Amino acid sequence: MFNTCRLYFKALFMGFLFKTLAVGAIVAVAYPPINEGAGGPCHALEAKAFNILAKFVGDEIGNVSILGANITTGGMATYRVKEELPNMPPFLSCTLYYWLFTIDEEEAMKAIARMVPEGLISG
Repeated sequence: MFNTCRLYFKALFMGFLFKTLAVGAIVAVAYPPINEGAGGPCHALEAKAFNILAKFVGDEIGNVSILGANITTGGMATYRVKEELPNMPPFLSCTLYYWLFTIDEEEAMKAIARMVPEGLISG
């Protein structure tokens, strides 16, 4: 009786854990495009990069962010993450970089500096 009850609660806990991890993964992938108002994770990554760049260059008016929101489609980020992580699907790579950029803006600026011609961004 005790073993049966123990196994039942163990299975119940494992089911809860699996469902929690599944919902967490869905939220982690779905949040970036929803938060940035973008069409996908790579588009959201580009929008995030322009927002960080605007903060870095001291754009109080928001011209850089507005420009970035109007010219980004996700193509540049898709190309770049395919170069850096060729064995991972771009939507996962872009999601990973989005969260990295959210957590560490200094690392984001290093990544942005690698993508633009030398001397265009100093810092």
